[in-house]
This record gives sequence, structure tokens and C-alpha cells, in this order.
Amino acid sequence: MEIDKIIRTGSQEEILDMYAALGNEITDIEHGDFMYYVADIFTGGVQGGRRTEMCKRITSKEFTSDIIK
Repeated sequence: MEIDKIIRTGSQEEILDMYAALGNEITDIEHGDFMYYVADIFTGGVQGGRRTEMCKRITSKEFTSDIIK
């Protein structure tokens, strides 16, 4: 997973850029807590009745070209 790779091997700037892109304002968040936060983005979309929209986004070319955005 690209997010996990950035957390484990990315520079501090790459990590902070990723946090900002995903709407996370807690810069000293634990790895596991952040991964839960990321997973919750998708589950929240599905539970909020936006399953079809979420599926379209994650299968689009834009999603595969820049996974963080």
C-alpha cells in the first residue's frame, strides 16, 4: 500500500504532505491510528450511502495515477 510505504520510508516532508492531502492535522499520530483513519475514510463513504461514488473513484484512472489525491 502506497500510504504505508510513505509512512515507513518517506521523508518527513512526504509524510506531512500526505497527511495534509488526506485531511489529517495530527502530525505525531501513531502509524496504526493513521491507518485506521485512512480506512475510516472509505467505510464512512460506504456507510454514508456513497458506495457507488466510492467505487467509481477507486476504479478510475485518476485514483491509480496518484493514490494519495
